[in-house]
Formats: sequence, C-alpha cells, structure tokens
Amino acid sequence: MTTRFFSQILSNYEVFVSELVLTEIRAAPDTELRDRLMKLVNPFQVLSVSSNAEALSREYLKYLSIPEADALHVAIASVEGINYLVT
Repeated sequence: MTTRFFSQILSNYEVFVSELVLTEIRAAPDTELRDRLMKLVNPFQVLSVSSNAEALSREYLKYLSIPEADALHVAIASVEGINYLVT
C-alpha cells in the first residue's frame, strides 16, 4: 500500500521529508526495510529540525496529548508551511 501511495498519489505533489523522518528510518532494525524506505524518500526535499519547530512542538505539547515526536513532526510541517502531513 505504501509503495502504491508513493507512486500513484505523491507523484502529483511537491513532497518533503524531515530530517526527523530520516533519523527514524535510519534507526529501523530491519536493514531490508530501512533500505527500501530510504530509497522511497530519497527523491524528496529534506526539511531540517529548526529551533522554531522545536519551540512550537513544545507549545503543542502543552495543549495536546500526543507523543513528543508527533508534535515535532506537526511543528516542522507548520513552520515550513506544508499543507498536508502524511504519517
């Protein structure tokens, strides 16, 4: 499903991936899965984890009951003006 989503849907959009996502992929213990995921995201532009995104994620955590990593994903998208966030 993920491969189909990447090839059929995402090809219609300008796609970004955050450095946070790359870090999460690199931490995957399954080397085959890690390699496949890195190949999938390789063409995407990389967004850094900025200090503004970190500060905004802390604000989100004050009001939302979500994991810290999720708050940072949302904050990066917000700071960078990303219209859609896919997880």
